[in-house]
Amino acid sequence: MRLDKVVGLVALWASRRPTLISVANKVRHQCERIIGLSLSAGIDHERNGEGWLVERLAPTCGYFVDVGGNVGAWSLAMAGRMSNPRGMIFEPSPATAAVLRENLSQYPGLEVVEIAVSDAPGQASFFAEPDTGETSSLIVGHARSDANCVQVQVSTLDQELGKRRIPHVDLLKIDAEGFDYHVLRGAIGYIARGAIDVIQFEYNYPWADAGSTLGGAISLLQRHGYDVSVLLPDGLREFRYDKFREFFHYSNFVAVRRGFLFRG
Repeated sequence: MRLDKVVGLVALWASRRPTLISVANKVRHQCERIIGLSLSAGIDHERNGEGWLVERLAPTCGYFVDVGGNVGAWSLAMAGRMSNPRGMIFEPSPATAAVLRENLSQYPGLEVVEIAVSDAPGQASFFAEPDTGETSSLIVGHARSDANCVQVQVSTLDQELGKRRIPHVDLLKIDAEGFDYHVLRGAIGYIARGAIDVIQFEYNYPWADAGSTLGGAISLLQRHGYDVSVLLPDGLREFRYDKFREFFHYSNFVAVRRGFLFRG
């Protein structure tokens, strides 16, 4: 009997045993955690590769967009390395947006936009954590239990960039706590015509609650002329989706428009 048939019969036998199904679930979760840890160096943007990307792109960056700016740590790092800081930072939490404006007040070329970003305009419930919490989200249950539910305006990047007649974005950074793929879909006009050079987006377990998949995001970007890599402290590493599949743990990915060359 062929080995693959034997394996199939064993799997079929195991699928009828609740105890083995429970063990398989636990093993799967641990395997996904191991994969996630191998593709991430944590959330500190100065150490997880985001700083590496900023150092290489900021000196020649003309305009950036930061979706999910929180209090502005990443945007300040970008602006501090740009010769003429210009950009747009989105933060839907009213209290956090107020702190963000104060933190970025030294840069008149940076606009703080107090709305959420997704793939369609409208209104939505946003769960805003106190004390400018970093996991405030549009997703029920992702934010901390003490989060305050507020109604916020929702728009798309295509709409907001178009209103301001921004022709080109050098770097788009997305940290939308699970809605990153929705943000990408809402920027499809700019993505399809190659009007964004580099896109950095976060991938994490809230993607599942948002109905999103990494495979879908990568497929969308590749169809429109982008190469997608995982971001690590020492730079970009090739990522093969057919090898890793979905693992729903924190990591950062970078999509680079084909033909764009890193400098420095």
